[in-house]
Amino acid sequence: MLLPLALALSLLTVILLASKRVNLGVSMLLGSAILGFLAMPPDSAARVMLEYAVRFKTINLAITIALISLLGSVLRSTGLMQELIEGLKKIGMGTKALLAVVPALMGVLPMPGGALLSAPIVDEERSRVGVSPVDGAYINLWFRHITFLVYPLTPAIIVLSEVSGVPVSQLLPYLIPAFLAMALSGYMLSIRGIKSTKNPVKRDRGSVIQLLLALLPIAIVPVLGIVLDVPSSIPVAIGVALAVLLGRPSRDMLVKAVKDAKLPKFALAMIGIMVFRGVVLASGVGELASSTLQGLPVPLPILIAVSAFFLGLATGYPTAAIIILISLLPNPTSLAMLSVLYTASVIGYVISPLHLCFVVTVEYCKVPMGSVYPKLIASTVATMLVSLLLPVFL
Repeated sequence: MLLPLALALSLLTVILLASKRVNLGVSMLLGSAILGFLAMPPDSAARVMLEYAVRFKTINLAITIALISLLGSVLRSTGLMQELIEGLKKIGMGTKALLAVVPALMGVLPMPGGALLSAPIVDEERSRVGVSPVDGAYINLWFRHITFLVYPLTPAIIVLSEVSGVPVSQLLPYLIPAFLAMALSGYMLSIRGIKSTKNPVKRDRGSVIQLLLALLPIAIVPVLGIVLDVPSSIPVAIGVALAVLLGRPSRDMLVKAVKDAKLPKFALAMIGIMVFRGVVLASGVGELASSTLQGLPVPLPILIAVSAFFLGLATGYPTAAIIILISLLPNPTSLAMLSVLYTASVIGYVISPLHLCFVVTVEYCKVPMGSVYPKLIASTVATMLVSLLLPVFL
């Protein structure tokens, strides 16, 4: 009886603190402590928490995610990301494509409220072609997050890979259908009817080189991650070094980039989620939850999808939803099931009213949050239906 109560109190603590925008690492560590000290002897709980906090896998994950944040900060502060956007315009990319591509490219930068970076560009382009502010807000929020399903450096994908033991390269093919559904539903609901206008083409050699150089730090890290059999933090560190080399920031600019990256926040979040997973496994609550889930008269894919979606919605953090559920699910879990879990966690997070990107987008576009939900809900349903088909056919 104590194990279910300990788990319930732990999850409620995590959800409550996350909803109050408390750092995810702090939330998960407190949840771990509550679960551990209620479900195990105090010395055992303390030992497990310390053991998982200093494991190589935990430290590597913390460094990897912190460096990804630093990469995004360097790209932003040096102007390389802006050069990438300008390069797309110079080669003649039209309004329709820019509305989708700009937020998607900005989505590779893991930063709280990062949608604010693409909002001015989306707002400028949408006003040129008569798109409403509500649709502009939807486009900025939805398309910013489509890369979460296919970009190998997305922190949530890395977390799922680490805790499930499945390489990112094996996960991505199973996420492509949901990615296509997310992109297509977003296009049909907001961009399809737009009368596209072309930007002036300046497709000279210099423009193409500028575009490729700006794209290089983003593109090379996933390639190195596949080619090199090394810890994930090393390819990301190479990407950061390349971004610094290409961007040539001043000392002050580099110091600001490091400060803006909020490295301790991201590292602590990863330590917190790995400690939580360790406590769940050591306490035996994971086995109890697995047997309970298997006994429910609900198909497992639907149970996973609903649970992951509402955890993402309630916490505003996809990684929190992933780590909680992956620790409680029957093991082993198929790739199709993992794709459902991941997609639902991300979609729940995207449309969560706690999601900072959602908050800053509607504030910038000066529209009520509720006005964006009809299209968000429609595209959410379409994406989740496609995701749920995978376990049926695979």
